Amino acid sequence: MPPVTARALVRLAVPAALSVILNNAFRVVDQHAAGWLGTAEQGAIGSMTFVLLVAFAAWGMVGLGVGPMVARATGARDETLRRRVIGNALTGSTVVGVVVLGVGYFFADGIAATLGLEGEIAEQAARYLRALALVGLPLAIAPVVDGAFIAMGQTALPMGLQALATALNIGLNVLFVRH
Repeated sequence: MPPVTARALVRLAVPAALSVILNNAFRVVDQHAAGWLGTAEQGAIGSMTFVLLVAFAAWGMVGLGVGPMVARATGARDETLRRRVIGNALTGSTVVGVVVLGVGYFFADGIAATLGLEGEIAEQAARYLRALALVGLPLAIAPVVDGAFIAMGQTALPMGLQALATALNIGLNVLFVRH
């Protein structure tokens, strides 16, 4: 095994850190885009912050577990185990994502009411949660993809995928929200 240098650590750490930041950028981008619409929409998205944190925690559990297991299989050069771990993690994150997003979709009004939201802000919060539930499955799978690639020492690809997703989110917000 080659010696670990500061340069090698930076080459792995910087893209990994940027990937995590970009994974969470969608809400900030959405919050900014909601400012184009009005205060009710801005309040609705802001109110959903903690709901989204709970969703991230739910699907993040699978993503956190995949890293050490893939790293172990990679270090042992056990390709069969690594593929099985990644496959199981992708299946698990998909199932957890569908359940969490399904709860968000079908119980959006109740979630908004539980937060104490009323009137137009409650309606917009439920609308945002439903829209996110329809397109949010990649957010549930992303931690597994990130964790697997990072564990294999390939941090640039997940960062690139996250950058692409963030750019698409910005573009779609400009296309559908601003106009």
